[in-house]
Amino acid sequence: MRMERIESRALAAIRLLDAETLRPVAEPVTLSGEGIRILRNTSGLLVVAAAPGFADYTDHFEAPEIPPPPTPFTLVASDASRRYLDRSFTVVLPRSTTPPPPGQPLPADSVFRPVDVTLYPSPLMRPSVRSAVVRLRVEDAHGKPLSDALVSLTLAAPSIERWGLSNHNGDALIPIAGIPVANWSNPEA
Repeated sequence: MRMERIESRALAAIRLLDAETLRPVAEPVTLSGEGIRILRNTSGLLVVAAAPGFADYTDHFEAPEIPPPPTPFTLVASDASRRYLDRSFTVVLPRSTTPPPPGQPLPADSVFRPVDVTLYPSPLMRPSVRSAVVRLRVEDAHGKPLSDALVSLTLAAPSIERWGLSNHNGDALIPIAGIPVANWSNPEA
């Protein structure tokens, strides 16, 4: 038997969140970026294992004396089932490897803290059973559909803020999870 020692450093972890429930997305979603190598770990996180210009940084577990300069990379999350709209976002690499002082939370740019990215539902998505749904169409002043328009729904009582994104036809869907079931025999409902 031959044993090999393989050392490598992860650059970042990405956690995809469902806009309806704000929970991690369980379905497989493809994450891609030019020259970026992505792996899925056993916790369901998408791990950035390699990026252009970071070969020396990722090939050794020990931190280099001079880390590479911060570099932004654009990644795209795509869902083959079309339940979620494609989403692009930027991640700055490398993320901080410095541990926080004892008793303090991890800094926002820590490599040990996943980058949370919300995926917006497509108009084809079937919302969960206990969700209210707002479907709308986004158009410009001339009635032409607007794609990739970010729309928000805000309620004062109960305090709710949800977001949606329009598709290429201008259609958007905003599901709102956890709406209590109303008892219509109660006049106050």
